[in-house]
Amino acid sequence: MSIWIARDKDGSLWVYEAKPWRGPDGKFKLDQHNSEYMKVKDNSQYPEVTWENSPKELMAK
Repeated sequence: MSIWIARDKDGSLWVYEAKPWRGPDGKFKLDQHNSEYMKVKDNSQYPEVTWENSPKELMAK
């Protein structure tokens, strides 16, 4: 199982159940309307994830 993390252009960090795509407004979107996503309260987590290299896949071990 994997989840996806992405950072918006404004620096907000998000976690997605499915791979998101970047919209023209700089925010990430999901094609599946029933997929889950949430904003991470602590933006300092995953500093290696930037808007330019998002989204990144995280694999469960």
